[in-house]
Amino acid sequence: MTVLFCDLSGSTEMSRLFDPESLRAILLRYFELMRSCLIRHGGTVEKYIGDAVMAVFGVPTVHEDDALRSVRAAWEMREAIGRLNEELVREIGCGIAIRIGVNTGEVVAVDAATGDHTFVAGETVNMAARLEQHATPGGILLGAETYRMVAGAVTAEAVPPLQVRGRAEPLPAWRVQVVRAHEPPVRRRFDVPLIDRERELRQLSLLLEGVRQDRGCHVCTIFGDPGMGKSRLAHEFVMACQSAGAPAVSSGCSPYGGGTLAPFDGVLSALIEATGTGSLAETFAETPQVATALAGVLRDGAPGLAVDDTFWAVREAFSALVDDRGIVVVLDDLQWASPTALDLITTLTESLHEVAVLFVCLARFELLDARPQWGGGQLGTTSIVLRPLSDEHAHLLAAQLSDVSAHLSDAETERLVTTAEGNPFFLEQLMAMRAEGHAEGVPPSLRALLAARLDLLPAQHLEWLRWAAFFDRFVPSRIAELAPDVRITDADLHHLVSRRFVEPDGRLHGEARYRFGSSQIRDVIYAALPKKLRVERHLRIAGWLRDRRQSDADVGAHLETAAGYSAELRMPDAASLALAAGAHLDRAGRTALSLGDMYRARSFFERALALVPDRLDTMVALVDVLAAVGATESADRLLDELEASSGRPVPAAHGRLQRAVLHLAERGMDHLVAVTEQTLPIFRQENDHVGLARCWLRLGQANQVRYRFDEARQRFEQALTFSHDPTARLELATILGGLAYCLWQGPEPSGAALRRCDELVEQYAGLSKATRVAIESPRALLCAMRGRHDDARRTLRDAARITHEMGHVTAGATIPVFLGKVELLAGDFAAAERALSTSRAAFDDIGDGLMRDTATIDLARAVYLQGRRSEALEWLDSCENLTEGLFPMDAALLASLRARIRSEPGAQLERALTLTAGVPSPQCRGTVLLDAAHVFRSTGRGSDATSALRQARDCFAAKEDLAGLAVTASVQARWDARER
Repeated sequence: MTVLFCDLSGSTEMSRLFDPESLRAILLRYFELMRSCLIRHGGTVEKYIGDAVMAVFGVPTVHEDDALRSVRAAWEMREAIGRLNEELVREIGCGIAIRIGVNTGEVVAVDAATGDHTFVAGETVNMAARLEQHATPGGILLGAETYRMVAGAVTAEAVPPLQVRGRAEPLPAWRVQVVRAHEPPVRRRFDVPLIDRERELRQLSLLLEGVRQDRGCHVCTIFGDPGMGKSRLAHEFVMACQSAGAPAVSSGCSPYGGGTLAPFDGVLSALIEATGTGSLAETFAETPQVATALAGVLRDGAPGLAVDDTFWAVREAFSALVDDRGIVVVLDDLQWASPTALDLITTLTESLHEVAVLFVCLARFELLDARPQWGGGQLGTTSIVLRPLSDEHAHLLAAQLSDVSAHLSDAETERLVTTAEGNPFFLEQLMAMRAEGHAEGVPPSLRALLAARLDLLPAQHLEWLRWAAFFDRFVPSRIAELAPDVRITDADLHHLVSRRFVEPDGRLHGEARYRFGSSQIRDVIYAALPKKLRVERHLRIAGWLRDRRQSDADVGAHLETAAGYSAELRMPDAASLALAAGAHLDRAGRTALSLGDMYRARSFFERALALVPDRLDTMVALVDVLAAVGATESADRLLDELEASSGRPVPAAHGRLQRAVLHLAERGMDHLVAVTEQTLPIFRQENDHVGLARCWLRLGQANQVRYRFDEARQRFEQALTFSHDPTARLELATILGGLAYCLWQGPEPSGAALRRCDELVEQYAGLSKATRVAIESPRALLCAMRGRHDDARRTLRDAARITHEMGHVTAGATIPVFLGKVELLAGDFAAAERALSTSRAAFDDIGDGLMRDTATIDLARAVYLQGRRSEALEWLDSCENLTEGLFPMDAALLASLRARIRSEPGAQLERALTLTAGVPSPQCRGTVLLDAAHVFRSTGRGSDATSALRQARDCFAAKEDLAGLAVTASVQARWDARER
């Protein structure tokens, strides 16, 4: 709300100069004058403090223009003091001066126990008082929020920021210079093209053409939520009419109320002015009874002595003053019109004949509360409903606001477009507020507008919405259980839907479900609740959800919010609430982790740690997730905390093990094995299944990369026995991936290996998306070996989609490696290059040099097989991390390919042959031998080439690698053809 402080300047000097009785008389006149100005603009005098007046706008009734009302009241108070001073100078020889401060913001407002007097408190009140104290005599100072909300109707200059008591930062302030009477408080952007309203403009043009042809009166009411563009549409239509030479006049209804026929004051005045006669009496000199009946309307909007006579006079005025061109009359904010004004419009529609008049009435849906049948069931009436902009048109509007959007990133603009939900004014205000560097939230102009709409609702409806605001989506039965005293009927719900406060959102268990018509409505309702009440309701909802065994995520979210507000209010149970919330969020994170949803798991764990920073088991889980999504720097920081934990050997051991994995490229496999062997006894002693699963997993991987596939499978099987705990679901996926990898790269023939992978899929793939991807990626390579390339591609496309949904960055970068290998086996080298380039870039982004170099070897092979030798060598030369001691198979493939490209049978090739000699990986050995055959052939060593090619064929045959056999057969055929 808005708070106004007004104080007399120089009151101490007055006390010295005047007798107390005389001073009291002056003060009473001053107080009464100030009070009348405040009340006239909708303010409430909260209290008198000495010779100061404090007033609030927004209590007990909220108006969307409370800030502007307060500034206009302040301006009128200053002018009223000027008139009072004229009297005082005549009476006592001197006058008085006032200073005014106005500030808008959040306050706490409560009803006093002894009556209906309102008490408000908060920083907003204090800063209003400080603004008043710094104003000059006769001056009005506005706070920043107030100025933003009235800038369209006020001219003000910024003053140097004020140093005030009770505030560390300087207080921004603006000195009022001019308050304009009929300007809206917020400037609308009529300087950008009208977007997505062409159909409505055509409708209005057709209606105008119709009334001209029929010589009659027609009323078109444009309905829409606030900010939907009603005024902008009418403005464009009026401009088009004026360009075409068609008369158009505009007027509006004031939220203040005023005279019952006030909107017709401006319309009749414009019609009279157009005649050039200059006055009402002259215009209707021949029919003075018309002038008499209209005099009150033109003076203050009041009808004459008889309403019927006034209606007749208005009709006669239109008949006499509207020429053959007809006229367009725009009446804005018809929801604020008096019943008498609405009756007059209806009467004119029915009784104006042979006169072309098109009334364009702009109204919010609240008009239908007063007149449910308005715009329907009557001849000569039409309604147009303005709907939200589509996403496409909202983005177009954002682009048109170039002076604002230039200060925003594309991501920020996208988010604001989504938040505005197709409301043009909301989008303008949101973008302007963010561009000015203001904090997140609903702009004050929108908060005031929505709060005023909500304030018009019946108390029971509003209280029901206050409960609904605690949910994204809600069903009436849930709110009825939580708040049995808050009753709402189907008719009440229909009313809230028709006014777009809520909207249907499908059904839940057979019951209609709802959501708010806009997120801003929900935010304004929730923000208006006292924090203590928010705590109480969040706790009630959390208990209700817990009793019904709802998800930890939902229970934890409500407890988390309650804990936050409890801490702000310094409530005694804040710490215990934080512990309870952290426990639920930790469990929610583990559930998300078991499903392979890395994005949600990370969010839950980070939120749990924000509540309970020393929760070590949550830190361990979060490190795993951060490593999986590629956030290695964040993982390292957590690992520092874990390793520093005293008296907690298990978390520290997890930290050491995970750090060894994270830094495998720098510290090597031997270091990882050493750390694993050091931590294994700790996990055994504490019977930590997750730790044991991780240790056997790492030992399996160490054997795997060193060709010891039988030992690797044994370690993986041992890890598998400890991985069935739900908290080890991520380890389970990696273990199964290791087993499948061994089946692919190991000596098992592809047919038998594929059948074993199918068994693993059937047994484990249903547990989570992660386990399915881990098994099926190596399985796809086995399918490709068998010639089932399309099956392999389909499997990997599905895996890529799943990893994207999971947010598992490392897995997502690995899938294209498998796809590239499939394409190499299929002979589509260009497709292989595309997939492997994608993978290499992804690993580079997450800083995994080992996997980047592994992908680079296959990328170089795909490039070489397309005939680009020098480029392939450049790719191989970029590999920096692969060493014989770390990934010997990859080091061998790197060396053999480099020898093949250079046609050099030297040390590179010998090392590759040595590394793969006798290892149980027929596929790797066969590939190196195939490279060697090409090297020997190109250097004239025909018998060595034939021997190497035969050995390669034997390797591929042992693996049942049909693709490899096809390659060796093709090479042999080419050689035979050349020899012939």
